Amino acid sequence: MNKNHPMRIIYIFFFFTCFQIYSQKINIDSLITQLRAGKISPEGKHKLYLQLFNDNLYKDETKAIRYNTIIYNNAKKYNLKSAMGDFYYNTAFIKYSKSDYKLAIAYSKKACKEFYEDKKFDDYLNSISRLCMFLKNDGRGYEAFQLAQNKVKLFKSFSNLSGLGDLYFFIAEYYFETKNYKRAIMYAKIALNGFQKTKNFHGIAQCNLFIGDVYFYLENYSESIKYVKEIDELPDELKSAPEYQIVFNFYMAKNLIRINKYVEAIRFSNTAINLIEKTDFTLIILIEIKLIKADAYQKLGNNFEATKLIRSIEKEIPKYLTDPEVENSLKYINSIKSNIWTAYKQYELALESCRKNLKFKEVDSKTYEDISNLEYKLHRYKEAFESQRIFQEKKIEQLILNQKDNLNELQVLYSVKDNEFKIQNLKIKELKNDLEIKKQKEFLRNSIIVSIILMVILIFVYYIYRIRIKVSQILKYKNEKLENSNELLNKSLREKELLLKEIHHRVKNNLQLVSSILNIQANESPNVSVSEFLDKCQNRISSIALIHQNLYMTENLDKVDFQTYTDELVSCILDSFSEIGKIKYEIVANENRFNIQTSISLGLIISELSCNAIKYAFKDKEDGIIYLEINKLDNNKFELIFGDNGCGSRNKSDGSISIGLELVNLLAMQLNGNLIRLERPGTFYKINFEEVNN
Repeated sequence: MNKNHPMRIIYIFFFFTCFQIYSQKINIDSLITQLRAGKISPEGKHKLYLQLFNDNLYKDETKAIRYNTIIYNNAKKYNLKSAMGDFYYNTAFIKYSKSDYKLAIAYSKKACKEFYEDKKFDDYLNSISRLCMFLKNDGRGYEAFQLAQNKVKLFKSFSNLSGLGDLYFFIAEYYFETKNYKRAIMYAKIALNGFQKTKNFHGIAQCNLFIGDVYFYLENYSESIKYVKEIDELPDELKSAPEYQIVFNFYMAKNLIRINKYVEAIRFSNTAINLIEKTDFTLIILIEIKLIKADAYQKLGNNFEATKLIRSIEKEIPKYLTDPEVENSLKYINSIKSNIWTAYKQYELALESCRKNLKFKEVDSKTYEDISNLEYKLHRYKEAFESQRIFQEKKIEQLILNQKDNLNELQVLYSVKDNEFKIQNLKIKELKNDLEIKKQKEFLRNSIIVSIILMVILIFVYYIYRIRIKVSQILKYKNEKLENSNELLNKSLREKELLLKEIHHRVKNNLQLVSSILNIQANESPNVSVSEFLDKCQNRISSIALIHQNLYMTENLDKVDFQTYTDELVSCILDSFSEIGKIKYEIVANENRFNIQTSISLGLIISELSCNAIKYAFKDKEDGIIYLEINKLDNNKFELIFGDNGCGSRNKSDGSISIGLELVNLLAMQLNGNLIRLERPGTFYKINFEEVNN
């Protein structure tokens, strides 16, 4: 049986690529609905068209190119660098599929630039990986290898980038192709570790198959099976896909036949064949699987089934004559046919089948060994001897090649060790230099310390001198300050004397005002009871007292905060009428502040209007609202609006109301204002007034 090159895995990458696209597929219908509704962001549009490109890449290239053009237009329109990178990335792949490697390389470089500038490092590394593949196909394999190695060194600290795994995998492939199998496995395992960290299941499967195939090539079938079986450890939604199952069964079958487990090889082959036939795959891999099955039947002695399979395969072969892998399949067919004829003791026909393999470019030593054995059975000892000689030469050549490979490996190891030794020498020299520099630094440090000590002593002496001067200045300043403080105290004492006189003057004015209010109250209707008389007096005097309370509770002894004052005043008046139902009040004083004289007049006006409203506006109502608003009109002019949502017009014959309004009019006149009745639902008054001087 011919040993297949691990790059046969390329035939299966199509399945993985398609399945990877499927596994990352976004909800296109949802995005299209959002697009039609105009509710999709530029990034969402890009994702949609990128997915449509991927979906059509293998189905309808014309559509895929159209979607890629839309990606380009959106990238230009919305200035999306990563979208422009995707456009170049897609274009490079289209050019590659048409074997235009030069343009594919050019577009890949542009994609790398866009992704790097946008700091999309994972996409950048994926683009580098694809660029390496294009360079390799353009006959620049070593250049691609160097590029991959440089980027791995640059980004190896970014362990979360799945694109790094692709580069390690490319390096592993390069080492395999240069027959450095140990390094190929080593780098493939590094790539596998990276893919496992980033949960890139496509990469995990790819690495396991590659490592398994390299071990198969090295005839280490137990290790090969171990890594192939890792595919069965993938998540259920992935490993249940037909593509994965086909690959898994194919690799298991080709390993099992090598360790003489023919029945199991047939079982895995049958599973793979059934899956391919159900999914309509007609790739040459189907022929390879059927050949494994035929070989297993022949090894089990079932030459009839083996012959039947070979004949069906020979009918299919002409379809794939242009495929480079068909040569391996033809060799395999000739080998199986030779074994079948040998089993029937038809040595001439068996020899004829074996000799067909001599026509190919690469002839392995096993072919010459089989020819030698058959010629010996035909008693052609001279020819048998010649074939045996060639077989031995080939075997020796292979051993020499293996020895050369081992020698190359040793040379590489020697080179690495030599470099390590040189690095160690450089480190020793560096340490010596560091020690010398350290000594110099120590001397310099000691010199600096001595200089600093001397400097500190000088500074201390100067500091003592400066302190003495400063102490004398401070004493002088404190004497001056004490004199100023005494002067300020005398001034403050004079101000307090004036303030005391002002307080006595204000008390006298307030008592006169109380006296005037009592005289007016005394002239009210004789029907007013003593209790009602005293309540009215109490409310009016409370309005004056609240002003003084607000003054001494704040730092400002000249201005009254009218929002706080009116809130407390109206609340106090409402509390004095406990028999009245639920009455609310709405006050907007707009942060206005007035002097004492203006505040007292306004307070009495508000008190009088509030009492009238509470007593007469809500007689037939359980609840009501009192409104109060004070607005500033000009520099010293203001407007007071007072009202309620009560029963409206008061009874004009009620003397107490008339006297109350007369008092309001008098107080308004003191503020250079007048009382105006407003035509609104309920009862509303407006007073335009000025702030008067104390």
